Amino acid sequence: MRCERVMTHECPACGHENIHGVDSCEECQADLSHHGIPSAAGTGLRRRILEEPVSRLRHQDLVEVHPSMSAAEAVRLLKSCKVGCVLVVDGGKLVGILTERDVLNRLSVAGQDLEAITVRQVMTADPAVLRDEDPINFAMNRMSVGGFRHMPVVTSQGRPTGFISVRDVLRYIHETPE
Repeated sequence: MRCERVMTHECPACGHENIHGVDSCEECQADLSHHGIPSAAGTGLRRRILEEPVSRLRHQDLVEVHPSMSAAEAVRLLKSCKVGCVLVVDGGKLVGILTERDVLNRLSVAGQDLEAITVRQVMTADPAVLRDEDPINFAMNRMSVGGFRHMPVVTSQGRPTGFISVRDVLRYIHETPE
């Protein structure tokens, strides 16, 4: 049973249906990287979303765990910090992310000893990331196409500075005047 809907768009060169967000047509290899990207013409919220960087969003507080931490301890941290994810950091570099979805999908088997399972065993390794200078529309697209509710924000050296959530984007849209 398939639960997700895949969005597609037609290649303007050959008419092939491609998954929304791909950079080139799977059939004819035509460049689709600019296909469907709105222009920044106009003013107000639309222009700000297209031009303003991710740094304008309120980042969630940085909550870090080590890959060797027990899954049980990480789940307690998610709950006590009231966050939807923790960033998995080793040697100052982002190596993964552990989200509420990971907990539900990978740790919900009855009888598992969560103290014996490490974060490394259940995290999403090498997650897609954002940088502070990325435009907000880029973040929205990556989150939508990837099905992400949370995305880490990192420096150019790969050091995490926080994460943004869909809620942060919605708050920005709600609080930004037209």
